Amino acid sequence: SNSTSSARFDAESARTPTFEDDFSSDNWTDVGTQIGVSGGKMAWNALRSGSNQGSYYDIGTANISETEWILDFTLDIDAMTEGSANAYFTIGLSDTATMNVNTSQDHIGLLTYMDTSSGGNSRFMAQGVNGGVLTSGTDFTTADPQTLGLFYVRIRRTSATECKVAIYSDSDYSTLVEEETVTITSGLSGLRYLKLTNLTVSGAGTGVFNGTMDNVKYYNGVTSVSNTWKEIGT
Repeated sequence: SNSTSSARFDAESARTPTFEDDFSSDNWTDVGTQIGVSGGKMAWNALRSGSNQGSYYDIGTANISETEWILDFTLDIDAMTEGSANAYFTIGLSDTATMNVNTSQDHIGLLTYMDTSSGGNSRFMAQGVNGGVLTSGTDFTTADPQTLGLFYVRIRRTSATECKVAIYSDSDYSTLVEEETVTITSGLSGLRYLKLTNLTVSGAGTGVFNGTMDNVKYYNGVTSVSNTWKEIGT
């Protein structure tokens, strides 16, 4: 008779994050009142303000590779109704804790842009900026912030000269909706501050633009966080 041997495998836990935050407590530094930890999440209102608004966490220079890292988080867009003024909202790693997307800085992250109602071109943009402002980027064409709800975001630095911003539809990060690649310069460095901020210009306008961020996981020195498989008993 034929006999078959079978091996059993277990998925080892994915890599341990260098930094993670579920916002059960507040360890961030807020500037202004529009962005900050509330109700176990990072709550944000990204409309323009006449004063700087944002929140940051200092991961520390020693924990930021200049070539390879991954930043995962969930972005929940509760409302995004275009009105009389546009708005900019960035989440990513920066070399400065200074708020305002019009601050010159090094930055890798995701820009969620709300257009005016007459413009009608609200969208996500991937950003890899070396010594510049955070008001432009590489457009996403499939993933649409105005569909609202949960977006599973993965931002990666894959080399000294490349970064990738991806949006997934599931918490396992297995169903990719869209990923944009940005060519950067190796001079883009020192990204110690995990930061959320908006545009400092008075006149919030008639739009509505708010939501939450949660489940932050940052992995240093890697470009993949896939499970590894180990045969039991070997």
